[in-house]
Parts: sequence; structure tokens; C-alpha cells
Amino acid sequence: MSTFENFYDELKTEVSGLAKSTFKTCKATALTECEACLQEMKGELERLTIKLSTGKLSQEEYVWNVGSMKDGIILNALKQQGITQVEMDNFKQSLVEKIITVSLKYFAVAVLSV
Repeated sequence: MSTFENFYDELKTEVSGLAKSTFKTCKATALTECEACLQEMKGELERLTIKLSTGKLSQEEYVWNVGSMKDGIILNALKQQGITQVEMDNFKQSLVEKIITVSLKYFAVAVLSV
């Protein structure tokens, strides 16, 4: 299994836990939405993590790029379940933070000073 696949599997597990703990009344919907969201983001995450791991993207640039993906996260089924916009925005922020934390664990390039 590739490093990206290991990362992606851990990310799915982490996001699943986040969705379950955040949306207690609509866990099944949240899990389905999050799985679809991650699948939609997978190609872009792979592209960005490759650039990060090869030093073509700094950690700051990586964080900015992943953070900018937040606005593209669409969770319509959760809105239909009565989740407020504030709850949705807070979850999206937590989701982006989770993606960044897990990806830096796998792909951060150590910077050595001489």
C-alpha cells in the first residue's frame, strides 16, 4: 500500500470519528456525506501531498491550499437534516484541520538548518 493510501485510510477513519461525534442525531447521513466529500477531494489531496512531500510546496502553501478547499465542501444532505449553517461551518473547519494534521504526519518534509 502506498503512503498516500495509508494516509487516505487514516484520514477516512479520523473524519468518520469527527462526523460521528459532531452529528449525533444524523450519523448515517454525516458519514455518507463525508465519505463522498473525501472521495471528491482525493485527487486534489494526492496532487498536493505529492508536491508537499517533494518540497515543491511549503507547509504554509499546503495549509493554505487545503484551507481554500473548505468553501468547496458541499454537505447538502446534512442541511436537509436541519443542521445550521454555523454548525456546518464549524464542521468544515474541523474537517480541514483534520486533513492538515493527518497529512502533515505523513508528508511533511523536515527542514534542516545548517
